[in-house]
Amino acid sequence: MEKQQKNKFVRDIKKGEILKDLFAVAGKDAVKTYQKGHMFTMKLQDKTGTMALKFFGSNDKTAVDAVHSSILIGSVVRIDANANEYNGVLELTVNPPQQAIEVIPTGAYELEHFVLHTKKDIAKMAGRLRELIDGIEDADIKKVMKHIFSEEMIRRFSASSAAVKRHHAFVGGLLEHSLSLAEILLTVQEMHPELNRDYLVCGALLQDIGKTEEIKGDIAFDFTMEGSLVGHIVLGAQMIAKATGEMKTPKEKALKLMHLVITHHNELEKGSPITPKFPEAAAVAHADELDAKVQEFIEKFEAAKNSTEGDTVYEKALQRYLYLK
Repeated sequence: MEKQQKNKFVRDIKKGEILKDLFAVAGKDAVKTYQKGHMFTMKLQDKTGTMALKFFGSNDKTAVDAVHSSILIGSVVRIDANANEYNGVLELTVNPPQQAIEVIPTGAYELEHFVLHTKKDIAKMAGRLRELIDGIEDADIKKVMKHIFSEEMIRRFSASSAAVKRHHAFVGGLLEHSLSLAEILLTVQEMHPELNRDYLVCGALLQDIGKTEEIKGDIAFDFTMEGSLVGHIVLGAQMIAKATGEMKTPKEKALKLMHLVITHHNELEKGSPITPKFPEAAAVAHADELDAKVQEFIEKFEAAKNSTEGDTVYEKALQRYLYLK
């Protein structure tokens, strides 16, 4: 099948442009009414970022519903659209019948153009992951970590997103976040040498391992059935319980590894069933929040800079105006 070409990427779109190009559908809202008829909003994506698109349809709700239902999240579409600025933010608008959205068959495009991907080298990061595990001194703990991080798990871990929507929501995001967390914790350990390095490293690498079973997708991320009904904290704890049981890990060490995972959200209100009860667990929880918050801020900042030429823009997710200069 001949591949359709993509010409313009999100980061290069400017106000006033007329686009005829391919984008992936990363999200879609329900049809609603507006002054002239019925409309819906979609979140479009390519490898450089995301952008909102508004489809302004007619009073024929059946026709608008038909277009809406034909477009699946995770699909690739060709759009005829205008690039406009609304409330200081760049967005795309489609106004039929002069403009339209067409779903492109799977395989008729280069998938790599539409996948959000870590900017870092995955092979090098995977090498650092192996290096950290090899550096664990406790033989029982190293045995468990080697068992959990088989080559197949490293492959899955490296290809996973760290979130559906928030920080590190891209291919390689889980690996990037886990390694960033490890480096933060190793710096903390230099300042507080009384902390156990092995538990810090294990906490960094294991705290989100359940996300390999919680999240699915490449163009658009979503929760698996297990992710929706159980969640990554419990999934991760189950994985550790299974591995430590198979490796016959001493009980206290096994429970400490599990504690690092189930307490890494730090607060009951944020999903952890209990709060950290030894220093290394507290360090993991606070470092996790630091890296997640900083990364989320960076991602929102970069997206805002690409969407407006103004000095400031209000970012709803962060509940503040961002200064962009």
